[in-house]
Amino acid sequence: MTRTQHSRLKRLEGLQRRVQDRFSITFLDIGGRLGAPAGAYALTNMVVRTTRRTIDNPNQAERATTPVLQVIEVHMPLDVDVRNGDTLTVKHVNSKGEITDAFRGVAGASYTNDGRKHVMFAYQALGREDIRDTVIPAPPPVSAEEGNGDLSEITIEFVDLKNNQIHDPIIRKIRVGEMLTVEALPVHGFEYKYMYLEGVQHPQSHVTFKATQQAYSVVFIYDAIDTPLYIKQFAVGRFRRDDGSFDNGTHWYQSIPIKWVGDFELVIPVKHLVHLETRQTLHITKGSRLLLIPNECFAEVLDIMGFDDGFKITLMKVEPTQEELSAFITNSYGVWGG
Repeated sequence: MTRTQHSRLKRLEGLQRRVQDRFSITFLDIGGRLGAPAGAYALTNMVVRTTRRTIDNPNQAERATTPVLQVIEVHMPLDVDVRNGDTLTVKHVNSKGEITDAFRGVAGASYTNDGRKHVMFAYQALGREDIRDTVIPAPPPVSAEEGNGDLSEITIEFVDLKNNQIHDPIIRKIRVGEMLTVEALPVHGFEYKYMYLEGVQHPQSHVTFKATQQAYSVVFIYDAIDTPLYIKQFAVGRFRRDDGSFDNGTHWYQSIPIKWVGDFELVIPVKHLVHLETRQTLHITKGSRLLLIPNECFAEVLDIMGFDDGFKITLMKVEPTQEELSAFITNSYGVWGG
């Protein structure tokens, strides 16, 4: 492609984005979550922004691999619960509420930047039959009579019982008349207790409401705990830093949620993970070295036993090696979700 052709293509892409922004809305559905009933969705019809990216694949060993990967990057608010391995469906809907096209793929490589959450997936364009049979229809855009174009600003705060901030606040803006679901985030070292919506206390960890005023306040209340919430596994190889950049070396990989039994015993849902970057399978077996979070205590597995609801592990506290102490503790992968 010549420089002139490339410049013309970029202008056309910019025009397409402006036309899409003016005459259509992009919606996101999150489904296919591990442990959920077949056909269940974790989220439907979330308004998002998307960009398409072309990524070079320099792996010369796999001759059959297409050298260029086409992916969609989805930009969404920070509090959207999207996890690696989720099935994502992106839908473009015109001003009449009709789905013009839709794409589906598996979420991976999520990161946060510029106050937003980003996730990418290699996409499959859905045909008209797929859209008709398998895609949840998106709601039409809010009419001028219902919303008048006004925005509602929702301030979401995360504090402990003494009103100390334990997580950066999140600001959501939606059009007046739209529905919104706000959910508590997992915060290392803290256990969720209850929430306030406009000063009214609620026991649940999420709330759904229709925005009818210009501002809302949502406050999630947590209590500090002194038992581990997650474990991380030691790994060597390519990994993603918190800012989304890549590095290579030793690191403590993705968090696995645990149920702390006490006396250095815990229960986990799985005993192995597939590393997203290296594709290496990380097994938890006797002798495995683990990092307990948020306590940042190092331990070795003495015994592991499976049963119906997961695996029970017996640990022994150990002194970390210099390599383990210097290994990067990854946060960008978030909490394990399947």
